Amino acid sequence: MCDLYPKPGPAAIFILAVVAVLAIPHPSWSETGIRLPDTWSYRTGDDRVWADPAFDDGEWKTVSRSRYPEDIGEGIAWFRWCL
Repeated sequence: MCDLYPKPGPAAIFILAVVAVLAIPHPSWSETGIRLPDTWSYRTGDDRVWADPAFDDGEWKTVSRSRYPEDIGEGIAWFRWCL
């Protein structure tokens, strides 16, 4: 059986974290650029269902993008926001 979604290793998680940090807009960016919201929903773990834009994340915890949640520890965590 072919696994279409292999489990990411530590290097992949690190790369995703770096990309997320780089996606935070600099204050000098134009107002016509994408402005990420200050509050994100997050949840530890991994479930393919969470990738669906229609998924209801209302039960997830929230965090400010300027402060990484302390309860995540090691492993996978999903962060979501609406554009």
